Amino acid sequence: MDPISITLGVAPLCLAAFKGSRRLKEKIKLLRKYEGEINRFRTRFKTQIAVFRDESQLLLQAAGIQRTVAVGMLSDYSHEQWTAENVEQSIQKHLDHKYTEVREVSERIVEQIGKIEDLLGRFETEEPSHGRLQAQAHRAGHALGLVMRKSLMEDGIESLIEAIGEFRRHRKTAKAFQKPDARVHTQRKTLPHTYGLVAKHSASFFSSLSEAWSCLGSAGKHMKHTARWFLQSDTTDSCVNFRVGLESEVPTGTLNQRSLLLLRIRSENTLWANATFLSPGDSDSEHDDSERPAKVRKVRFAESPWQASARAPQQDACDNPNDEKKMPKAAATHNLGGTVDMCNHLFKQSRDLQGQGQESSIGYLKSQNNLSHHLTTDESRESTAIQTHPRPPASLASAVRQERAVDISVNDQLRLALRLSQAVLQYHATQWWPESWDLSHLSYFDTGTELSESLETLHIGTRLTSKTEAVTLQAALADALSPPADDDGLLLCGVRNVTLYCLGATLLQIGRWECLPDPSDIVQIRKTAARPSRMGPKFDRLIASCLYCDFGFGADLNTRELQTAMYENVICELERMVHMLEGNIAGEN
Repeated sequence: MDPISITLGVAPLCLAAFKGSRRLKEKIKLLRKYEGEINRFRTRFKTQIAVFRDESQLLLQAAGIQRTVAVGMLSDYSHEQWTAENVEQSIQKHLDHKYTEVREVSERIVEQIGKIEDLLGRFETEEPSHGRLQAQAHRAGHALGLVMRKSLMEDGIESLIEAIGEFRRHRKTAKAFQKPDARVHTQRKTLPHTYGLVAKHSASFFSSLSEAWSCLGSAGKHMKHTARWFLQSDTTDSCVNFRVGLESEVPTGTLNQRSLLLLRIRSENTLWANATFLSPGDSDSEHDDSERPAKVRKVRFAESPWQASARAPQQDACDNPNDEKKMPKAAATHNLGGTVDMCNHLFKQSRDLQGQGQESSIGYLKSQNNLSHHLTTDESRESTAIQTHPRPPASLASAVRQERAVDISVNDQLRLALRLSQAVLQYHATQWWPESWDLSHLSYFDTGTELSESLETLHIGTRLTSKTEAVTLQAALADALSPPADDDGLLLCGVRNVTLYCLGATLLQIGRWECLPDPSDIVQIRKTAARPSRMGPKFDRLIASCLYCDFGFGADLNTRELQTAMYENVICELERMVHMLEGNIAGEN
């Protein structure tokens, strides 16, 4: 390839676009303090450049460029590989007859960035010799002029979005041509039985905790108790490890004082562990052990690697209670079910045991379905940070906003979408998860680190009541956590499954990183979902599948078939997107 062709190649054009965007960001940065419109323009521009950066990395990796090299090129605009002949040849070979079209659209992207830069004009960073106040007036006047040209700026951004969208389409088309038969021999995914274990054990713990909960010693002081259930869990064949936060509130003037206790829950199955159905109601049935295998054999699905590995002998504390090294310190034999004042007992025991450098057992709860739930202190660094500097948990809705889009990457957005989809499949039929829900039902603890790390503490809260309170508060609590759905309205709007519809609406907002004004506005949500997003058509399709419950297996999420379809079409697809973006597997976005 001759030097002139290399100069006009796709890689150098992408480089020119990135350099132009960097210059433009500096100009916008100087202007943003004078007008809110500039700030909004800056956010939209940065978002599109981030999208183009992701698309460029995917193109480089698809062309055979190593992931580390591609990341290095995008991090260093002076990287020698930008003008290397072998890089451009690899791109040309990969794109084949699409090469010319991609080069032309790359030129358009560079051109659009240049037009936006020209629109901003030459902004002198030096202050005029007349003084600082006159310099500020000069800049403010310049910013005002830009605001007056708002429509031109909006047109420039829209043209840039269109060009980047065309770049993505050509990249994906070229990738599809490389593997025309990639889907022919794919086998249907099998729902891992660990999902059923999480559902069964979490529902059992909630029932045991609710049955035993009491707060007598603090009567008249604690006005409310909340159980904060962390979404992440760790599962083996006969044991599930959870995390839960118990929070009490005491009224102090105009504000309530909160006390938070973080615990680890080791939930063990004493009789059988091969739970394969996600409806916790099965765990309360009257079937004996001999009927369990028959139930499994009725489902004619191939066993997944996850199931096979889960049935293998586990070298874990759950399966080896005699292994002292893996058991919590001073494993207690105290049955918390008979505790007169559980609230005071748990908080006091935890305070006495904290700071010993390792987890210590507080006691256990027994359930009627042959499960035992062992409560231990949480000595993790994350837990220590949360409890050392206590602050109220933040609603997920407060984080999913346009102004915070720069704080989270596309990969982190996909991970969040994956975590919520897994949680819905695990907890939808338990008391932890309301049928109708949105972003405001989920919370996280601000750990003082990056937003993506704070979101590792994502949890859902449920009110805890003592036996005496349960009767009077049951109806009010149900209304507060999950308002009854308007069945006629849902039928008229074609909402077949409320829980999956809420998941679709939530994924829609996560994909755009924008909290919709009214999450209950079904028409507006569907209109928004019909427009392409920066996450790509696959992400948009799985959102539509959830909104319309369009999986081909009815609308009852308690059936094995719909659970498997939701796992295959939503969770597995999100996992594939995450892995692909991390460079672990090859494939189109």
